[in-house]
Amino acid sequence: MIPQSSSLLTAHNVTIVGDGDQYVVLSHGFGSDQTVWKYLLPYLVSDYRVLLYDLMGAGSTNPKDFSFSRYSSLHAYADDLLAILDELEIESCTFVGASVSGMIGCLASIERPEVFTKLILLASSPRYLNDVGYYGGFDQKDLDQLYGDMKSNFRSWVTGFGPLAIGADLESSAVQEFSRTLYSIRPDIALNVCKTIFQSDLRSILPLVITPAFTDISYPACWLQFDSPCLNKIVTRAQKSIKSSKSDHVFFHICSARGETCILNAMMIVTVQVTVPVYVVQTRKDMAVPLQVANYMVRNLGGWTMMEVLNTGGHLPHLSDPNVVLPVLLRCLAP
Repeated sequence: MIPQSSSLLTAHNVTIVGDGDQYVVLSHGFGSDQTVWKYLLPYLVSDYRVLLYDLMGAGSTNPKDFSFSRYSSLHAYADDLLAILDELEIESCTFVGASVSGMIGCLASIERPEVFTKLILLASSPRYLNDVGYYGGFDQKDLDQLYGDMKSNFRSWVTGFGPLAIGADLESSAVQEFSRTLYSIRPDIALNVCKTIFQSDLRSILPLVITPAFTDISYPACWLQFDSPCLNKIVTRAQKSIKSSKSDHVFFHICSARGETCILNAMMIVTVQVTVPVYVVQTRKDMAVPLQVANYMVRNLGGWTMMEVLNTGGHLPHLSDPNVVLPVLLRCLAP
């Protein structure tokens, strides 16, 4: 039951439907709102208790509630998510995040990992800009052109961006639906949100962080003894161990063996950022999130991770091709 007096829940248009015991949170991406899940929702309500809400800044929210300074960081959206869960006293849920919401879920899970049993990231990216050794899909000049088009003629930009995002022509019902919700956003808010998303870089929250340390410290998690100081071998073993560890910090001794004597050469502190299990779900062709980004996330996420590649294209397959998304989603949601 949603408290009628809650301004937070009202501001985000929070809705709860379904008869199951396990909560599933569905969080939409830029340009849409919670109605984007309408084709999948009927298949979830018999087994799950589904929470839907609108990200602040969506066309379905009140523009007066949008703070340009606060929502210049994706951390603010993660704080909103956690505040909603706290307000409803939800202590455990599976989070399904489309596009930017996938990274919002990652941020929230770092803050409160005990609340999230798993994350399902649909067409999500930690960084959209290309970088040295990283392909995000966009150069800065591409994004500057996009921002300029949004400022000069928002309606015209929506008309062109909708088919690109969906991966279909203008007559497609999915393109028309997405264009409707995208156009309902106040243009200055849309530009602000778009910049916040496309200029973000959250790669650092994903991986194992391996830091050399040469001082004597305590060993709160585990002590591993290696038969070789070879770094690649050590990192491989560290990754296998950390994926099954519940500790945020694991300290590894790197030793060289001399008979029965182990000589301490150095010490590494290995930190996991996103610790909850993650399913990365990606289409074959997505103008916003190339398949290379999904592969990057699988390689770099520190916890248990699995990838599902959908046999379809577009950035919003839950809207444009729900019959392809549904069996994969149900498989990811299953215990």
